[in-house]
Amino acid sequence: MAEGRNRALSDTPSEMTPRDVSRWVSSLGGSATQISQVFAQQKINGFSLMSLSDADLKGLGVRNRSVRNKILMGTEKMKAVSMQFKQGSAEDDFDFVDLIKQWGNFAYYFSDYVEICELIVEYSGLDIPFPGSDFRKIRRGDCVNYYKLLEVVGKGAFGTVHKVVDKKTSKTRAAKIMPLGKRHKAKKVKKAIMKEIDIMKVCKHENVIQLVEYFSTKDRLSLILEFLAGKNLLERLLDQDGFSELQALSFFKQMANAIFYLHSIDIVHRDVKLDNFLLENWSNDARIVLADYGLSHRLRRNDSLKHPCGTLGYTAPEVIKSEDYDLNCDIWSLGVCLFVMLCGFPPFEGDTQAELRDLIVAGDYSLEGREWKHVSKSAQDLVRSLLAYDRHARHCAQDVLDHPWLSDTEKSGDSGDRSKRSRVSRTATCSVFNSATETSFSPLEGDTLKE
Repeated sequence: MAEGRNRALSDTPSEMTPRDVSRWVSSLGGSATQISQVFAQQKINGFSLMSLSDADLKGLGVRNRSVRNKILMGTEKMKAVSMQFKQGSAEDDFDFVDLIKQWGNFAYYFSDYVEICELIVEYSGLDIPFPGSDFRKIRRGDCVNYYKLLEVVGKGAFGTVHKVVDKKTSKTRAAKIMPLGKRHKAKKVKKAIMKEIDIMKVCKHENVIQLVEYFSTKDRLSLILEFLAGKNLLERLLDQDGFSELQALSFFKQMANAIFYLHSIDIVHRDVKLDNFLLENWSNDARIVLADYGLSHRLRRNDSLKHPCGTLGYTAPEVIKSEDYDLNCDIWSLGVCLFVMLCGFPPFEGDTQAELRDLIVAGDYSLEGREWKHVSKSAQDLVRSLLAYDRHARHCAQDVLDHPWLSDTEKSGDSGDRSKRSRVSRTATCSVFNSATETSFSPLEGDTLKE
């Protein structure tokens, strides 16, 4: 479409060619595929399609009533989409997914609705924004064609993160540059990275890191992300040698909002930890974003999660035991984060991976001791709710946001007094606590590991 989104959407179907109409009818499936060529042969364009009646379709030779109903329902939906979008004052006011949810008495996962949006846009010719539609066209070549690489701000097994500057706009961004490797490895690596991109491109929330664009070449994939000048939350905690309860609350509200948003669009992060929360700056009211979606998963119909993954010290017991798990594994991880922020050390500490794993599976932790004397009862109650062993009894993301502690601004004994903060143990930085969950396995008796 030459003019893009500036064109009134109610006029867009009229610009569908007979070939476009034929392809759209074919996309309806079943017997519709067999008669789709009739529309091209009879030169039925988009304008004509919108005005067809049941009798008109019969006259064209569409004898199957079910196919006629499919076509008529489809055209009505196109009209509804066009009218609703035209009535909106701006693109941001229009929620295509929400509109589709109103079309029938069925319930899908968010990702299924997004795919329906994409199919409608592809085959109808309508230029309608939907989650991820900004990434339908990507710029060719490598990121260095468009961005100037500055210093390295992060390294990992995946590759490197550079601070970069847009050559055209001078905006500062971060570039996560990941080499693909060679031959068969390259295919596997690229598939994993594209899965991460697939998740990030539908996310739009102030507490979720923003994917700006990405570049794909033969040798590497580069993700251009918003740049956060502050450190990650664990580094901040260590630099301060502990948070006050009020400061922990300020940060935790944003952490909980990030998880709530992801769960509302059926995304499970699976690696929620202090290291993955990045601060925009050094202030106490700095914006926090959740980053690193390499292990995240977009839930769809009939999905079953069993594969153990994540960071061992933050991993829920059901994940470690290779049982079925769901969105609430992130809630457990959020509980570990809050535990460390409030008392300075993790709920489970082991000298080896096997020992730490067994402690988490046992599920025994304590809120006793001097470290918890200055922590309010409300905060302790929330920790217990987050670290509930039974995932069905564990708080969901909405329950977390509704907890009284998040709206309680009068913390007993909570001041900036250093003596009333717990000093940070280095356990949260040790290699055992931060080891990959799936590498810790000497399976428990009866365990079966399944992808």
